[in-house]
Amino acid sequence: MPNRRLKIGYFVLEGLNSFATVYYFYYLYFFMQKAFGFGNKANLALAAPVVEAPASTPGPSETISSSRADSGSLHAQPAP
Repeated sequence: MPNRRLKIGYFVLEGLNSFATVYYFYYLYFFMQKAFGFGNKANLALAAPVVEAPASTPGPSETISSSRADSGSLHAQPAP
């Protein structure tokens, strides 16, 4: 069963990676508060691009269908 042990190892590694990422960003916000005097609003402004940018990138199906010239259903129709 080496395949099962390998899969468990991947899940443990991914869990540690997730924990480390959250821990790092918590440190970043406390550091910015202590070193530069950031308040809650400034830390929120710092966090917004980190959360917004990956969430707003189009998926593969959106990029393929929006790049076709013959897909008229995706484009707004002019008002009469």
